[in-house]
Amino acid sequence: MADRVEAAGRAHPEWCLWRHALVPDPRPFPPPPAFEFSMHWQLRPRGGLLEGDVFGDGSVSSIVPGDPVVGSAGWGVVQIDPLGTVLCSMYGPMTGRMQESEIAEG
Repeated sequence: MADRVEAAGRAHPEWCLWRHALVPDPRPFPPPPAFEFSMHWQLRPRGGLLEGDVFGDGSVSSIVPGDPVVGSAGWGVVQIDPLGTVLCSMYGPMTGRMQESEIAEG
């Protein structure tokens, strides 16, 4: 294997590995994070306001499990009635480069 690497380096001196010891990151590129706040209604509240029993949550999913560099976070909020029926709900992506579950849940 070392002979093949050396041969490739001699054949292609313009490759950055040979000049600067840099290699491309093999991880897949995630979609860029959102930089403007956005929210999407799944069900809109009848009176226009969330009130009563309202619950929120956040989560992170990653293209590469356990790798925070390629993670994408989002949040969601749901309002339910006393019987557990969903009255309204909304969700959205986290903004900025910090895509962590703790921030999404806050």
